[in-house]
Amino acid sequence: MKKILCFLLLIGFISCTDNSVYIKETVKLKESVDSINQVLNTYDLDSIRSMYDNLNGTIEKLKKLDAGLPEDDSLLLYLNKFGFVVKGTRKFIQKNESYRKDVKYCTEQVSNLEQDIKNNIYNASEIESYINDEKKAIDKLSQKTAALSNIKDDISFYKNYYHIVIEYVDSLEQSIKK
Repeated sequence: MKKILCFLLLIGFISCTDNSVYIKETVKLKESVDSINQVLNTYDLDSIRSMYDNLNGTIEKLKKLDAGLPEDDSLLLYLNKFGFVVKGTRKFIQKNESYRKDVKYCTEQVSNLEQDIKNNIYNASEIESYINDEKKAIDKLSQKTAALSNIKDDISFYKNYYHIVIEYVDSLEQSIKK
């Protein structure tokens, strides 16, 4: 009987993994999520939203001006290009907001997993599975946010183009008033 108890105790001791290893993994996951969040915070979303609102107002003004003028290819060209700028800016804002929600969700998931590990809710294989799932989700999110830098380059282009179009629309508006 003692041999059986000793054997069971030994099996329990061997199969019992130290949760500190898993806690360290969740800390690494949190650091990964934090770095994604830092990337997202490099974008001044309020400034880009303001630009987007101004773009929408200016494009409406441009449409009204276009309706009162004879056909002018350059004006139509501006209108088409300006629409492209508005769509690109809206796309950037939507993706950025979506990724911020994903970051918040990942943060909550990792924190919940850490609590569950501390409370010994899952066995080792379940914990490893959850950690791997979180790693995959965080890696995917990291790749998506890295792609935002391409859109950020477009936003810089849009800002330059935006100022040119604003000036053009203002001067066009002034010439019509005269």
